[in-house]
Amino acid sequence: MSRFSSILEQNDVAQVFDLFETYQKNSIYVVGGSIRDALLNREITDIEFATSLKPKTIIEILNKENIKFIDVGIDHGTVTAIMNERKFEITTFRKDIFTDGRHAQVSFSNSIEEDALRRDFTINAMYLDKEGNLTDPTNGKKDLENRVVRFIGRPDERIIEDYLRILRYFRFLALFGDISPDAEVMKTIKANLDKLSVVSKERQWNELKSILSLNAPIHAISAMSEIGLLDVYFDGTSINLSLIHISEPTRLLSISYAGVR
Repeated sequence: MSRFSSILEQNDVAQVFDLFETYQKNSIYVVGGSIRDALLNREITDIEFATSLKPKTIIEILNKENIKFIDVGIDHGTVTAIMNERKFEITTFRKDIFTDGRHAQVSFSNSIEEDALRRDFTINAMYLDKEGNLTDPTNGKKDLENRVVRFIGRPDERIIEDYLRILRYFRFLALFGDISPDAEVMKTIKANLDKLSVVSKERQWNELKSILSLNAPIHAISAMSEIGLLDVYFDGTSINLSLIHISEPTRLLSISYAGVR
């Protein structure tokens, strides 16, 4: 369990596990980015949970224990528990039944495999139980070890479900630093660049800042430039390839994200 101790030894995380496991065994898992970051020995920030329990049951459990929560995401299966001033998103296993390119209508599921298949990249679709056992339906751990950013299923299908995934693809390329993008994925992204406009300027800007905050974003930024993404969506922000050679790129990003189109 040592590789995941940075997650599982947090008292708040253990409390969430105990709360739901007492109600129903094998019902809740840590999911997504925190597992990826733990395997990469990166700092753990946000921790999210996935569960087979329905949102109504999640709320009943939290109410019974007098735990505050936010239910604004309940239509998508997400209830945010507030424990010791920390927020933990707890989301019911689900599958998408319709999407407008940014937001999805979902149906709830009891299957961890179905939940994994609706996610974006294999490296974000790993699940961790209380004992430190990893469930990895899409072989994300292997891709992580091989430094591969791979969409789950067909890239074109994943992208049209949520066009923010275009920028997320480059963020995860930048996470690995010096790897090159997949040529077919780049063709698919280029064909869908005009659809990125459905994503809010703020979300576009946050993804760009995340890319530039990584240690070696040069290859990702170069790839974005090659397909015209920077010209189309970040015109006016003075982003160009010279920016990626400085040691603290985000320090220069005091310009307003209003320049993002």
